Amino acid sequence: MAEVKPFSAMRYNLNQVKPENVVAPPYDIISEAKSRSLYERDPYNIIRIELTQPVLEGCTADGRYEKAKGHLGEWFGKQILYQDKKDCFYLHELIFDHPFLAKKLTRIAVYGRIKVEPFSKKVVFPHERTHASPKIDRGKLLQAIRTNISPVFFLYQDPSQVLAKIYQSLLAKKPEMDFTDDMSIRNRLWVIDGENEIRMISSVFERRNIFIADGHHRYETALGYAEEMRAARQEAIARTVGSAAEVKNVIPECFNRGSISQLEPNKCNGFPLPRKDGAGPCFSQGKDCGNDSPATQPWDYALGAFVPFDDPGLLILPIHRVIRNSISADKERLLANLKASFNLRAIPRVMIDKIAEGDMKEGFGMAFSEAECFLLELKEKSIAKEKMPAGKPEDWYQLDVNLISYLIVEPLLKITNADLEKHVTYTPDVREVFKHLKSGEAFCAFFVKPVTTKKIKDICETGEVMPQKSTYFYPKFPSGLVMYRH
Repeated sequence: MAEVKPFSAMRYNLNQVKPENVVAPPYDIISEAKSRSLYERDPYNIIRIELTQPVLEGCTADGRYEKAKGHLGEWFGKQILYQDKKDCFYLHELIFDHPFLAKKLTRIAVYGRIKVEPFSKKVVFPHERTHASPKIDRGKLLQAIRTNISPVFFLYQDPSQVLAKIYQSLLAKKPEMDFTDDMSIRNRLWVIDGENEIRMISSVFERRNIFIADGHHRYETALGYAEEMRAARQEAIARTVGSAAEVKNVIPECFNRGSISQLEPNKCNGFPLPRKDGAGPCFSQGKDCGNDSPATQPWDYALGAFVPFDDPGLLILPIHRVIRNSISADKERLLANLKASFNLRAIPRVMIDKIAEGDMKEGFGMAFSEAECFLLELKEKSIAKEKMPAGKPEDWYQLDVNLISYLIVEPLLKITNADLEKHVTYTPDVREVFKHLKSGEAFCAFFVKPVTTKKIKDICETGEVMPQKSTYFYPKFPSGLVMYRH
């Protein structure tokens, strides 16, 4: 099963900076305006490493990765960043308001490093497909800085409530970090360094499959990075000893960028060595890292934030579909064609909120305006399945997003997969949807129910993945809170 270990995190020195000024949202939800704002907020904001801006940095697009590496080295030198001296787990509490309902939620996660495994091994399960371009970008950054700046968001089963019990024991202690970010989310962080607690947490994962909630591109980037580093290491050692056959008998010197390196005595890859005892996330004193077997190295692991499936603060928002007015479509013709597969019922605007909140068990919503809202319920499941790809698990056929895609968007609205970005907008915010409709930017919109964690788990364990834009886990974990240096 999964191998999740404690690690010595790289963290901000809170004697030098305020955490609320230096953390940032994940790179993939940062707008250009937000990026500029983070740059201006603090010269040590993690945005300068996570999403380096060539225009603001005075470098080329390809040069931004080396610029990020330069920032990381400089900040280490100035002791803006430091490395913990022992391997720990880290518990992160997020207290936040539901973005659309009047209620407050608390979510907890434990940060650790997970051994990255190919999906074919059925240890780590994805729940959606990825695109190539973000992985190329993240891969170049990882090769340059050799550090996970933000975690992959994982889900796991914790029937014995191990994490919840440890969390309760920590509440009496002062957290190492306590701040409110610019989304009004309170973040508190505790270090878990007790041998018994570390053993308890590690043992939970030894018996569990792990599911990616968010951060698929980061995980697949880590997989590719590990494969490249292993291959480069073997090649470098083979060059040094003369033949690949002798590699297994060699204890290599410190490995750096695919070659055996002549390093400064107290530096590795341009950074101060964080440890003097040979353990930790960096090669030290001419030996492999003491914490890992010869078969594994620090780059075989990635930073993860692990949340139990049954955490009461685990919030999954639905992602609604807004059909832009860029298509050629007729409202009356669409309504008539929908009746072939669905029972249509006019509903008041308030029922759309009920659908989005998960209070409706069957059907999904459609609207042309706040005054024209409908509930669509499937007439015959077997006929619908005939119009969808064969060989999928039963839960997959029941997903609202699949019914909309295969029974409406492509056959009735004539929007192919290649044209989705041009004609469809996605948002978890019902209010935003109706703004698009009111402004005339949108022809119509479809409102879906939230997907349950059970349905995600059941679909993923069959080897299937969810359609893209099926889930929105809220809130995202910040970048720069704790980092894992390879």
